[in-house]
Amino acid sequence: MNRRRSVTNRAAIACTFAAACASVAQPTTTRPSAPPSTTTVPASAPTSSGSAAIDALLDRLETKGRVIQGLFTRIEYHDIRVEPVEDVILKRGELLFRRLEPNSKFLITFHETVAGGIKTASREDYLFDGVWFTERSERARTVIRRQMVREGTQIEPFKLGAGPFPLPFGQTRADMVRNFIISLDPPRAGDPPATDHLHCIPRATSDVARTYTRVEMFIDRKLELPVRLEVERVSDGNRIRVDFTDLNPNESPAASRFQIDAPGPDWDTRVEPLPPEPAIPPPGGGVNAR
Repeated sequence: MNRRRSVTNRAAIACTFAAACASVAQPTTTRPSAPPSTTTVPASAPTSSGSAAIDALLDRLETKGRVIQGLFTRIEYHDIRVEPVEDVILKRGELLFRRLEPNSKFLITFHETVAGGIKTASREDYLFDGVWFTERSERARTVIRRQMVREGTQIEPFKLGAGPFPLPFGQTRADMVRNFIISLDPPRAGDPPATDHLHCIPRATSDVARTYTRVEMFIDRKLELPVRLEVERVSDGNRIRVDFTDLNPNESPAASRFQIDAPGPDWDTRVEPLPPEPAIPPPGGGVNAR
């Protein structure tokens, strides 16, 4: 795997798994050049999917997310590439989430990769600590730290149109119907058991439409949380499917668990802070004002 593809894959992983945290964070990466802005909702924005059953399901998701303080889940990440022939790279690991102030935290850790039928032990970490997003790859021997928000600033890091991880997963009903045309698909062979399948097509006016052609969400009827997410990318038609198993919505991981190992002396380490905030002119326009 060349370096460019490796970097692209790590960014896709980070964005996709931010989705899992988004499902519980309400009260993939591109680093914003300025603090997130407030999204203005047009007066004509839809407030309903057009289906009472879908609206009720979205409301339950929103309500469930508000009461969860933390979770643990095992994850299987399927990178499904369609050209020149369909091929799948599978990564296995786990995800931790904890709601904290001013910002929530998540940690994704992969332990093994399966490609071409060959299983390889290779650790990758993706940590958002509320301020910095850190990617650590043992195989590439790299650590990249990107500042996503300034110290002490509160954001909703997973909210569509407002945060650095803008993925359509676990948002409010209003956010979902504003950004997607949503239908409820019938069960099919291979679906996770006892789930409802939301088929989401980004609206043409949505920012999400620039990234995804469709989003599939499978909601466990008992947990009332997503246990599978599948997205298809606009850029190349490739798909990413994430399965969440052994999902424990009552986990409350200690803050000390949101750490990753320090890099070795021969590792490539990069730190990317936010640019300095622009200076605020003094009242009256400064010394040259008359």
